[in-house]
Amino acid sequence: MILDRPRRTIYGGIGLRLRAWLSVAAGVLLVAVIAVVVRPDPPSPEPAGAPPAVSSPAPRPVPSELYASDGTTLIARFDTGDPHAACAGSAYGFYCDYVATWWEQHKGLTSLSSGGYRIVGSLDVALQRVAQKRAGGVLPEASPKAFAAATVEPGSGLVRVMVADRVFGTPSASPSPFQWQGTVPGPIGQPLASEGGAYFNGGMTFGMFTLVAALEQGMSPSDTIDTEARFTSRYRTWPSDPSACEGDHWCPRNLDDPAYRSGKRTMWEGFGHSVVTYLVALEEKVGADRVVDVARRLGIRFYEQDESMAGPDIAPNWGAFTLGISRTSPLDLATAYATLAADGKHCEPLPVVRVVSADGQAVPSPGPECSQVVAAEVARAALDAGRCGVGDRPASGDRCGSGKVPADAVRGLVGRPVSGQLGVTDRQSAALVVAGPQLVTAGIAAGGSKRLPTGIEGRVVAAVSEVERSGLAPLPSLGFTPPA
Repeated sequence: MILDRPRRTIYGGIGLRLRAWLSVAAGVLLVAVIAVVVRPDPPSPEPAGAPPAVSSPAPRPVPSELYASDGTTLIARFDTGDPHAACAGSAYGFYCDYVATWWEQHKGLTSLSSGGYRIVGSLDVALQRVAQKRAGGVLPEASPKAFAAATVEPGSGLVRVMVADRVFGTPSASPSPFQWQGTVPGPIGQPLASEGGAYFNGGMTFGMFTLVAALEQGMSPSDTIDTEARFTSRYRTWPSDPSACEGDHWCPRNLDDPAYRSGKRTMWEGFGHSVVTYLVALEEKVGADRVVDVARRLGIRFYEQDESMAGPDIAPNWGAFTLGISRTSPLDLATAYATLAADGKHCEPLPVVRVVSADGQAVPSPGPECSQVVAAEVARAALDAGRCGVGDRPASGDRCGSGKVPADAVRGLVGRPVSGQLGVTDRQSAALVVAGPQLVTAGIAAGGSKRLPTGIEGRVVAAVSEVERSGLAPLPSLGFTPPA
């Protein structure tokens, strides 16, 4: 600017003299060529010892903050280079870690540490505290297994609860998501969502996907299958497998309620009483690949070797899939049943409600990502059949058959209409899904190689039912829409 001022003065002075001269010589033919060249003076050298130029300091990064759905309870302040590390040791660590993963997928992880966002999450902090308390009482304190649960809102995918009876640890502190396999449980990675690589089995809860596949093929819940105590399936296994018969045929048995080990069974009875040979025979009728497809559409994710098993080449022969032997997580399981509770509308799990920038402006963020994946009438009929497994009754009356089911107490504990199922896999894992019209809660106890302690089913039933009851308590009482 200082060098430019003399330049403007030179140009300005020449212009004034030219205008004066031309006005005096008016009427006289004057041919003149005037050339003016002005060259800028070279910059003066800096005096010796002058201080260097000082640039403006870069703005300091402002960490983002995550709050619960009430907008006041601080979940985490992402003030570290790794936002996942900010979740370690937090009472809400597993949910916090899931938000960090979701943010990375949608917005890029680095902005959490520097963007200054105020993030209002979906977590119901009051319900989370109930769930945390109940989770701590499912297994003995030094158990090598762990219990985890998640609650999802049908029709939006909002994640209301993510809880485990362990403390969340970063990968450096917990090389495996199943760090609890030692005698003294330590920090663990993410066991509640498939992104964390959790390894849980859903057991008989996966039978619901077989019901949906059968209903999509035009079968009715009242159609019967004449079950046997041992079913010789067309699926193959190793001849040395204890469940093999007639060479390499897979021949599962009914081992639970003796009254239901054989006989004609409807969907209500077969699923409600966890009749293994009913579900395998039904799967064989509709095709195991169709059952796998239903599970995927509803929200079950496959990875590692399960992804290969669920592929088009192997899935048609994956007979044991209906018994829930593949990996799953509480969040995926709750999401799948929430899809049915929303009349077949699947919504991706959503942990964030609102995002505000550092200057107070609302930031567009992905809302519910939903799509219709199952016909509403199919979803209603499937959930109606699932009411028998948790001590409720179908819309058309008592179709559940005589006797009690292992999760018979759920209906009384929740005090609202419910659907769902309890699945115990080889005494290694116990899973329960309790689905209401407005909330779905899934809990799983698993991990390690030791067998589950005696009585674990009752404690899982009590814990999951209490979370569902507490979540529904402030909501109006609603029933399921009965199938036509």
